[in-house]
Amino acid sequence: MIQLHYRQDEVLAMFFLSDGNLDPKTEEIQQFDKDLFDADEAVLVQEMNKVGLDPADLVAKSRVLLYSRMSGGGSMPAQVRQACIFFKNTSGL
Repeated sequence: MIQLHYRQDEVLAMFFLSDGNLDPKTEEIQQFDKDLFDADEAVLVQEMNKVGLDPADLVAKSRVLLYSRMSGGGSMPAQVRQACIFFKNTSGL
């Protein structure tokens, strides 16, 4: 298993969605994860705190990030907010 900021399954899904590379190298995945962290971590923490989710929960944070990539348009904070609400409303299913 490679060292990442977010859960590997979610990072791989986001990588595939954004890149489509069928044979990524470890370094490409690690760089993608780093880019996600650099670009999105502050927004994730802020929006998760606003809706009462624990940003220290790696599973929750990784899924929220993945869901935000699939939510509609709008700003990154709006996409993360929608993803937080969706995660919160579906986590007990």
